[in-house]
Amino acid sequence: MSSYVDDSLSLTIQEVMHIRQVLAKAEMDNLLLNKRLYDEVKSEKVCFICKTNRFNLFRKAFRCNLCGKLVCKSCSRLVSIPDQEFLTVPIMSLSPAPASFGAKQPSDSNLPRWLTFFN
Repeated sequence: MSSYVDDSLSLTIQEVMHIRQVLAKAEMDNLLLNKRLYDEVKSEKVCFICKTNRFNLFRKAFRCNLCGKLVCKSCSRLVSIPDQEFLTVPIMSLSPAPASFGAKQPSDSNLPRWLTFFN
């Protein structure tokens, strides 16, 4: 179990984004069981995450930077992606506290200067 946690924390944000996009495609395939909901999500009329909030003049849709689907405002707050400069930094480096899993810390040379404070 510890090895799995260590491996997942060493993923970059770009790798996590790719994984999420593949999972979003699989989730769309699962929606085929409910044709009406599938059509609404595919035509971007409802939120991809909660599948309950419909978009209209008063409810704005946001494009998720992680999966590329349209989501409502409340779901868009669940995930935020750091700036472009952090896309290749391992996720464990973005944590304010050092990993307590016994994982190796990345070398400071790969991190932005402000992140070296936490290591």
